[in-house]
Amino acid sequence: MLARVEKGETVEITRHGTVIATVIPSQQKKRSRIEELVASGAIRLSGKTTSDLDTFTQFEVDPDVDPLQVLFEDRYGEREWEGKLSNEIVGRGEATEGPV
Repeated sequence: MLARVEKGETVEITRHGTVIATVIPSQQKKRSRIEELVASGAIRLSGKTTSDLDTFTQFEVDPDVDPLQVLFEDRYGEREWEGKLSNEIVGRGEATEGPV
């Protein structure tokens, strides 16, 4: 349990299903948003760093092509990516209406 707290996680101690204590990491420095998300368990780091960039999937893109459009077309299909992306964003509550 203490190893998890050392890594930044907050741990609740329960007795018969009731929280009786909370062990939190020492606040020696202000944590970044990423560190807070890791500590809460909302995300998990992959362990990859910028030194691993050569192992990532790479696309050859002509200089006159928008790389973001290439990624959207790869993810959503060539013709309907704008509508699908807009629906996905609205579905997550990140936008309320209109195209992206």
